[in-house]
Amino acid sequence: MLELYRLPGCPYCAKVETKLDELGLEYETHNVLPFRFL
Repeated sequence: MLELYRLPGCPYCAKVETKLDELGLEYETHNVLPFRFL
């Protein structure tokens, strides 16, 4: 099974997720938070 680490609102992550669905591949998504610098 694939694991997809995605940033919410990321258009590239959404494209990858769409393609995985089209190919019928199983995957698990993990949302990551954006980096914040002090």
